[in-house]
Amino acid sequence: MGTFLGRRFETPYERVSVEPSRRYTDRAVGGPVPNQDWIYTFEEMPAGTTRLTRAVEGEPGGFFKLAEPLIERALKRQLRTDLETLKDLLEAWG
Repeated sequence: MGTFLGRRFETPYERVSVEPSRRYTDRAVGGPVPNQDWIYTFEEMPAGTTRLTRAVEGEPGGFFKLAEPLIERALKRQLRTDLETLKDLLEAWG
């Protein structure tokens, strides 16, 4: 379940590829933007830490194509909020 532009929605995903301990890819199979790939890559860093990189690939269609600039800004804002929440949770846990 997610929230975007003030609306809650569900997006089902399927795992389409896995490289153990390195990366995996999930593909949206429904929801507002189907056929969107979410690629998660893990990289070992100094001091035993791990860098996680998340990339999204896909082509919006219909309304989403017309509103692409607005949606891009909203997605960046949502990602920043999500990462700040994750950081707070990890710091509280650590």
